[in-house]
Amino acid sequence: VDKKGLIYVADTGNDRVQVFTAEGILLYGFGSGGKEKGRFSGPSKVVVDLADAVYVLDRGNERVQKFDVSARFLAEFATTGSDFALDAYGFSYELDSKNGKVVERGPDHAVLGKFGSVGSGVGQMRKPEGLAVAPDGAVLVLDTGNARIHRVEVSNKLKTVLVAPNLETKLTVSGPSRSWQQAASAMAPFADDLYAYLPLAGQIVRFDAEGKILARFGSKAGKGQDAVAGTRGLAVSKELGVFVSNTPQNRMQRFALDGTFQASFAASTGLFDSRKKEGRVDDPRGVAVNEAGTVY
Repeated sequence: VDKKGLIYVADTGNDRVQVFTAEGILLYGFGSGGKEKGRFSGPSKVVVDLADAVYVLDRGNERVQKFDVSARFLAEFATTGSDFALDAYGFSYELDSKNGKVVERGPDHAVLGKFGSVGSGVGQMRKPEGLAVAPDGAVLVLDTGNARIHRVEVSNKLKTVLVAPNLETKLTVSGPSRSWQQAASAMAPFADDLYAYLPLAGQIVRFDAEGKILARFGSKAGKGQDAVAGTRGLAVSKELGVFVSNTPQNRMQRFALDGTFQASFAASTGLFDSRKKEGRVDDPRGVAVNEAGTVY
């Protein structure tokens, strides 16, 4: 979890990292299976520092990879560690479970020292499985084999400068503020309302801000000018109404805001029935309109 509350998930089975909002909305993912830079083999841990740099423990490739906030590859260093953590100064700690040790690295990723050994005595570990850094900088180790947790205060004279936070303005996403259980293939907002095409019903529906249906129009059945066989694009204008790209029938349609049919155009008939096929559409999808009446 980063300082903005975004949740980074090491999707181990799919060899990738996925990023979600605090509400669980998927924002993006990056990485795929492989050995090249930017690819992963069984990633098991993601850590984000104050500068928004993303560190991924790529266990299958025995390395840690570092990415910037845009998921661009920056650096890598080799490790056989089973867990990984960062402190506020950019120092990293790796868990060498086999040898019962914790490895400390500086911000340049060079090894500075190690502590711990295999056993059950003070400061010893047996099959440790987890590692974390507390807010005060202490290193916490889950010593599974000895059924205990170690808290180790690590002092280093090199820890003088905190990682500088990334102050860049970013897009933040929250929500959803509301959701409706409807299967739609196209939609277009209109003030607080929403127009959506529901393929199961074969109709265009207008919802208000609470999800209440205000109007229904269009029909899959029939060959009339107002029949909507299907659509992948809607656009709404306050002055001009609702524009529909009738994808299966290769034409455009216009309805009033209340659903009254107004016109059909861009089909291979009438004004657009020319040998040059000017103004005709083939498999129309997205559509947009401005208040001047230009349709894109």
